[in-house]
Amino acid sequence: MGSACSTQRHDRGNSSSRNDRNRCLPSDGSNSTCSKSPKRLCSRHSVVSAVPDDFISNLYPLADNYVLEDNGWRSPKPLADLCTDILCRSLPYLDGALPPGLPQDIVDDVTASLVKHSALNATTLRVLRNCELGSLTLSGCRGVTDSWLEPLSCSSSTPTTNGSSSCASPPLLPSPPLGPMSYIKNDDNRKKDVDNMQAMDLDAALEHHSPEVFYNAKFREHETSSHDSNSTSSFASASSKHHNNNQHDTAFVPFIIDHGSSKSNCTENNNSKLPPILFPQSEMNNHRGIGNTSHIKLLDLRGSQRLTDKGLLQLSDLSSLKIAKLDNCHSIQGRGLVAFSRSHHLHTLSLANCRRLSDEAIINISHLISLEALSLDGCRCLTDRSLAAIGNLIRIKKLDLSQCDLITDTGLQELEHIQNIEELSLGWCRSITDDGIELLANQLGRSKNMRILSVARIPITDTGIKHLSLLSALEELDLNGCSNIGSSSLGNTLAKLTKLERLDVSYCPGILRSSWQGKIKSLKTLDACYSAVRDSHISRLTDLSALEEINLDSCPIGDWTISHLADNTVVPNLVSLDLADTDLSDLGMVHLAKFKKLKRLSLFYCNLTNASLRHLTSLSNLEVLNLDSREIGDNGLWHLRSLQNLKSLDIFSGRVTDTGCCHIAQIKSLESLELCGGGVTDTGCSILAALENLISLNLSQNERITNRGAAALAALSNLKALNLSNTRVNSGALIHFSDLMNLKSLALYGCQGMKETRNDMLDRLQSGLPNLKCVRLNNGSDSDGIISARGEDTDDEDMDSDTEQVVFGSTSNHQRANAGELDDAESQSDSDSDMVDAHADIHSDSGDEEEGYDNDSSFSDHES
Repeated sequence: MGSACSTQRHDRGNSSSRNDRNRCLPSDGSNSTCSKSPKRLCSRHSVVSAVPDDFISNLYPLADNYVLEDNGWRSPKPLADLCTDILCRSLPYLDGALPPGLPQDIVDDVTASLVKHSALNATTLRVLRNCELGSLTLSGCRGVTDSWLEPLSCSSSTPTTNGSSSCASPPLLPSPPLGPMSYIKNDDNRKKDVDNMQAMDLDAALEHHSPEVFYNAKFREHETSSHDSNSTSSFASASSKHHNNNQHDTAFVPFIIDHGSSKSNCTENNNSKLPPILFPQSEMNNHRGIGNTSHIKLLDLRGSQRLTDKGLLQLSDLSSLKIAKLDNCHSIQGRGLVAFSRSHHLHTLSLANCRRLSDEAIINISHLISLEALSLDGCRCLTDRSLAAIGNLIRIKKLDLSQCDLITDTGLQELEHIQNIEELSLGWCRSITDDGIELLANQLGRSKNMRILSVARIPITDTGIKHLSLLSALEELDLNGCSNIGSSSLGNTLAKLTKLERLDVSYCPGILRSSWQGKIKSLKTLDACYSAVRDSHISRLTDLSALEEINLDSCPIGDWTISHLADNTVVPNLVSLDLADTDLSDLGMVHLAKFKKLKRLSLFYCNLTNASLRHLTSLSNLEVLNLDSREIGDNGLWHLRSLQNLKSLDIFSGRVTDTGCCHIAQIKSLESLELCGGGVTDTGCSILAALENLISLNLSQNERITNRGAAALAALSNLKALNLSNTRVNSGALIHFSDLMNLKSLALYGCQGMKETRNDMLDRLQSGLPNLKCVRLNNGSDSDGIISARGEDTDDEDMDSDTEQVVFGSTSNHQRANAGELDDAESQSDSDSDMVDAHADIHSDSGDEEEGYDNDSSFSDHES
């Protein structure tokens, strides 16, 4: 969403360049969208209740028996697909479960259909409990709790003919406590630690195992010879020996790893050596049976905020798992990752924004040496102890430690044995200094293998930049917010990084003061927003033929810069240009038209008039266009009708009326549109309803839109995000949205008629829209904020949070929340996270393939 004045955008000054930290603050009815009235009561609703059983059949309408071809013709669905639809439609009404032994391809087709139609809930998952699942994807499901996974646990399997469970086994070992990790030092401490364990069936477990057990994990047998010859890590290396599941433990003999042999020890409070860690022998969990989860290769539980460690532990056998995604699972703390203890084929694990994750969790997976990609972005409780554990994962290629604030230079030394790291993110780890960068750059293998590095917001200086010149293989470098580095020193380093293709120097004042000509020949992307780049700085650049994307947002440049870049063919291959809040005027638009390859263009709050937009007609490749300005109106939009490849158009504060909507309606390719200048009425809504490809629509602030306009917008069946805030729609408009089956987020705050909205109407809306994840209304109650099924527990954290960061329209670059506030905040509400997740899903492909490692496991941001 756009803002109404350019000065409001200064809050971006402390934000990161990473897209996942961008935040938009919806407006409250005034022109300034960054201000919020303290008297207004805006309730955020995170829709957390699952899809009702009796509604699942509606997700498979009988009329859905054809396939729409690309040419518009309909053809009958294959018989196999029709049978799958019929089976899925009847799953909630089955008495019992599907029989075991179904072919794997049939099971995969059924689960894929349930995911596609958003029909997965606790009931349908229970019906599949005897099937051998190849993948388990719950990322798009609402209301996921521990009970969902209970049918898949070994103890819930179908009894055998002798009356015992097919997975009958001694109880699981007690898990470690959820608090900080404990270490065994003597008998008294051992007894105290065991007493503090929050374990399942502790007494029964102790009948089978010694009370010295600390980790409910399947650690592989320690190969002394391999460890001695190939690794000097402070953690034991795991072997690839297969396990005998029929053999029960007869004894438990722990082994101890002593950190004293390491050259540099990970410390607690940075002043004491790590005590030795007690690990169990490899046979400790051989009693665990093989359940119906043993064939799962992809586990996607992203956004399951109410899933806890206990629920994760119910996945008793994940021995075939290759990819696991647990992003935004805020209730997972540590011991739940023991579920992966037998996942020796796991190569990709994403735990981003699991904000309660502890060092214990990382220690519990430190034996999985098959891991190649690990994301811990936003896990702010992790310390150097986690890096000591990660040091054992010698095959890691991609490691994301962004926002792990407690990591220090000492922790980076623990990575010295991981020589194959290709992508490393240390953004916002503000305890890392030049010394840490020196340690990192001089580690074995870094100069040859390191391709992507982010040190955004780290307090490094010219000394640290000099060390980066050793990383000769670098292709991407993120220095966002490193304001202590100089232009000359960075230029000298860039001259040695001959393979560098992407560079982010946003919020680095004066960073282009010295000439970089000849030093960035391979550069394809340059992000220098808020870096005080001037016309004189650009004049020193004469040949950047490889450059495709450049961001000069809020830099004091003007028409001369555009003239220099265009007329002298400095950047002949430019496809993305951001000139937001610069001094560009109508004179510069003449030269801008020469960039024929442009696909993305931002002219947010430039000094442009309607007449200047005629120069955009020749940019036929444009896909994304931001024209947010009060000076842009209906006459200017007339010139945009020929841009038939345009997918996103942002005129947030423009003076657009129903007449302008007529011009916009001719751009049939539009998928995202923002018109919030106050001139659109119900008639305009009816006109815009012809844009059948629209996915995201923001018409907030248009006070003449009523329920009649909302009814017209109901024809946009592909809508995933709709914002009608501060309009005249009331609770009666909710009925019109009941057919928008793809809707994920709905904003209706500031609508006076919504104050008396009854909860039962919201319940009906969420029941009818299986993909709906977040709703924002004015409900007039401090206790509002969660729409939950009756009788279902809600998270108190949702009620207590007072953060106001909600995303609707994150495709716009303007209006980010002050990142300093994000740093100071210890946590965000689960409700807000649901809204962020819902909108992120709008522009992402949720289909994850098992073999799609290159895409799934890459945690670097390759979008401009």
